[in-house]
Amino acid sequence: MYSLGIIPVETALWKPIEMILKIEDLATMKPTDLRNVRGKLLDLPDNHAEESKTALVSKNSEHLVEVGRTFGDSYRDIVEICLCANEVERRTYCQD
Repeated sequence: MYSLGIIPVETALWKPIEMILKIEDLATMKPTDLRNVRGKLLDLPDNHAEESKTALVSKNSEHLVEVGRTFGDSYRDIVEICLCANEVERRTYCQD
C-alpha cells in the first residue's frame, strides 16, 4: 500500500520521488534515511514514535497540499491513506 502512495505523488507532481524529496543519490542513501521517506512526505518529525505516526499526519503537509492542489482533495486523501496503510493495518493484524 505504501508503494501505491508513492506512485500517485510522483504522478501528481510530475517528478520522481528523488526530486520531490531532494535526494541527491538514491543509491547511496542510508537505510534509516530510506525508512524516513514516508515521514518526509507526510511532514512527520524525525523522532516520532511508531505508535503515533498516523496521529501526526497533517493535511497541511507540504507535499500533500501540492498533490491536492494539482489533482484535488479526494486524490490527496487516497495518497494519504496509502502512505499510512501499513500503520493502520499493523494494529489490526498484529494484535499486540
